[in-house]
Amino acid sequence: MRRVLGLDGPKDGRLEPQAIRALVVDPAVTDTIEQALTRARSRAVSTGRRCVFDTEPLRLLDVALWWAATRT
Repeated sequence: MRRVLGLDGPKDGRLEPQAIRALVVDPAVTDTIEQALTRARSRAVSTGRRCVFDTEPLRLLDVALWWAATRT
C-alpha cells in the first residue's frame, strides 16, 4: 500500500495515517469510490445476484488501494 500512496521513501509511521485520512475525505476519491459501488450494485441487480456491499469508507478505500496496487 505504501507504494500506491507514494510513500516508498524512508518509513515514517506518521505519513500513512495522514495520507489515508486525506484520501477518505477527498471529494474526488469518495465520488469515484461511490461511483464504483453504484456500478457494482447495478451489475449485481442486472445479473440477479443478491449481494451485501460494505459501505464503511475506510474499508472501501482499502479495497480501492489494494485494487490499484494489483493493477500497476
